[in-house]
Amino acid sequence: MGELGTDVLIASTKAAESTGPSDAKFKVAQVALRALDKLRDKVALTIKDDLEAAAFGNQTIRNAGAELGACQAVIGVAKHLAAVG
Repeated sequence: MGELGTDVLIASTKAAESTGPSDAKFKVAQVALRALDKLRDKVALTIKDDLEAAAFGNQTIRNAGAELGACQAVIGVAKHLAAVG
């Protein structure tokens, strides 16, 4: 499991272990994790499309730096969610 998966697992576990009223912390964490999941998928799809275009269409990947930044942002959000639990 990579850094992203580990942080998501930590955040999810902390949320599941919360004992707040009406599981509010758990519900908020689940909404945040679902949003992170959608963002991760969007970034991954963009990278996949660019790699396919480069491999099969001989196209240059022009946004590699931005894509790397997006990956780092997704990991950063997961790390934050793990830290705040």
